[in-house]
Amino acid sequence: MEIANGHQGTYEQGDAARFAGRVWLSPGLPGPEGTGMAVVHFSAGARTHWHRHPLSQTVFVTEGVGLCQRRGGPIEVIRPGDRVLFEADEEHWREMYESNVAGVMRVTKALLPALERSGNGHVIVLGSIAGVEVYPGGGGYTAAKHAVHAVVRTLRLELLGKPIRITEVAPGMVETEFALVRFGGDADRAADIYRGLTPLTAEDVADAIAFVATRPPHVDIDYLSIMPTAQATATVAHREE
Repeated sequence: MEIANGHQGTYEQGDAARFAGRVWLSPGLPGPEGTGMAVVHFSAGARTHWHRHPLSQTVFVTEGVGLCQRRGGPIEVIRPGDRVLFEADEEHWREMYESNVAGVMRVTKALLPALERSGNGHVIVLGSIAGVEVYPGGGGYTAAKHAVHAVVRTLRLELLGKPIRITEVAPGMVETEFALVRFGGDADRAADIYRGLTPLTAEDVADAIAFVATRPPHVDIDYLSIMPTAQATATVAHREE
């Protein structure tokens, strides 16, 4: 049996950019890409600012009485024992599809004629291991990355016989500003994703892309997955205490 202690017994004051009033947080356990858990105490009258949850949020009430609301919806009273599910923000799903899938399509479509004329073209798409895996709470992100993976595989078939190589580079856990953006600028939550292990860096991924791009014209690395040594899948990683 393995017990992961999510409550470390220490509390930090909540960031004023996220909370109004006196709020205290205890560092929790990181979950799959971009998810995590924390114990949060609100003093009387304290609240969060309006925010969105691209991966959804589940709140378990353990003590006290509070109020919760979705923007534009009714105000609900919550009490100990209640579980509150804030479903993924629909606009975030659109944004993820636009940037990941439509973005790849637009750039590739614009450059394909020039790549073919060059006689040695190469389309390298930065995907993710989330393009071949799924995990709870990641429906929007994994769906977008699965679509990217499908686009790359389709391009490989459609461009066969033309002087254009197609590659997808799919990293796992990489420490960049990605997590900071996902958590709305909350540096503590972003850092907690990488707690207890050494993640990849942007330079590691760039090295992999450079390797792919510098192979001879007759060599096409279709798919390259790269993860930290301590990570086995999107949801399984070894963390040092």
